[in-house]
Amino acid sequence: MTTVQLNIPEVGAQLLACNAPTTVKPNTQEEWRNMFMRMFFKGVPLQRIMTHFSNTCPAAYVDPVTTTVTMILNNPVQCAINEQGICPFKAYPTMTFPFSLMDANQQRFLNDIQLAENRNVVSIHSLMGGGRMHLFYETFPPYYIQHTDALVEICNATLSHPTYAPEQRLQVCNIVMQRVAALVNISNSTLKQVNASLRDRIVEVQQKPV
Repeated sequence: MTTVQLNIPEVGAQLLACNAPTTVKPNTQEEWRNMFMRMFFKGVPLQRIMTHFSNTCPAAYVDPVTTTVTMILNNPVQCAINEQGICPFKAYPTMTFPFSLMDANQQRFLNDIQLAENRNVVSIHSLMGGGRMHLFYETFPPYYIQHTDALVEICNATLSHPTYAPEQRLQVCNIVMQRVAALVNISNSTLKQVNASLRDRIVEVQQKPV
């Protein structure tokens, strides 16, 4: 499979709906952390992060899409903010989702989370080469992205490729699924959920004129 460059979804109505602002701020640190996960690692926001990491994957990785998916499924998410954006995976400190790709609600949320009321759950780390990283909720139980969520969103990204023919998009999607399933322990029930979630989208791609 040749290297696939994925399109990052625009910050449009669908993304804004995922991150609709709320007038009620979280009351507990657990609620703050849960909102961080929802703002960045559910639906279209998750698709945008996975697409960015795939497109910026080091050249040494022959299959950046599969590499990105397996990395995301095998590593817990941390709430870490550096000077460029969020750094969600401890094992990959150079992988940052930049502020420039965030919508206004995500940026506002990150500003709010750094206010004084949350300083009792943050640790500050100096980075090699300079700079600092603010790590929140370090003592909380690890949070892993659901297999179904990650697989559905990476397939949505590949199925939306603007220049590939429909059969090529489906082929890439199938190859990624097979390779990820060979590297990560994914249950049959999860694969059935992914297929069910993508059924309408696959039909739409197949019926779209070339």
